[in-house]
Amino acid sequence: MPGAAESTVTFTVSDSHSAVRRVEYSLDTEHWQVLFPLDGIADSQTEQFNVTVDADSIERLVLRATDAMDNAATATAR
Repeated sequence: MPGAAESTVTFTVSDSHSAVRRVEYSLDTEHWQVLFPLDGIADSQTEQFNVTVDADSIERLVLRATDAMDNAATATAR
């Protein structure tokens, strides 16, 4: 909806053993959208990200990070 309020979440993903390979977000845990780190390429053990969603969707925001060894973790924006 045009003019709808938006919320931006800024977060850091860190892995102590391997590089961050992929970070995605979902509002329903079925459809995932890839996020790119602020420096443009996921190639370090620590990366920073931003995601902007409609303010009324922030409670449904789920983040998923995968490292170079295919270990995955999820988090919410709460």
